[in-house]
Amino acid sequence: MIELRRLRLLAFIEGSSLLVLVGIAVPLKHVFDVPVAVRGLGPLHGLAFLAYVVSVVDALGTRRLDRLQAGLAILAAMIPGGSFLFARLITRLAAEETGAASAATDHQRDVRGPGPGQDHVSDVPVSKNLDERT
Repeated sequence: MIELRRLRLLAFIEGSSLLVLVGIAVPLKHVFDVPVAVRGLGPLHGLAFLAYVVSVVDALGTRRLDRLQAGLAILAAMIPGGSFLFARLITRLAAEETGAASAATDHQRDVRGPGPGQDHVSDVPVSKNLDERT
């Protein structure tokens, strides 16, 4: 779950830096002959891209992403705005993972049965004296 959160954060950072680079810095360089914006933002975007790729490879290695999803993640990073779309997929994956973990916990509770001092029908503690419940 933490890996997917980190990947989602890096997708937003990478996507934002690409949009700023392509939407602001490159036009400043070519239209207004101000190359300083590209010199500053270019390396920052490069670092963000590398961190994003490392996070994708990490998620692939820990089986949070399959090969197709990892390929889509890298492809999305090369299209302005694509990382934001991939971040939505990551959000969906994290929700499914959380739901699956919750369902597994519920299943384990059902298989084991009630714990000591718990009623079989509910999770309300069973008291020896009925007057103690009220």
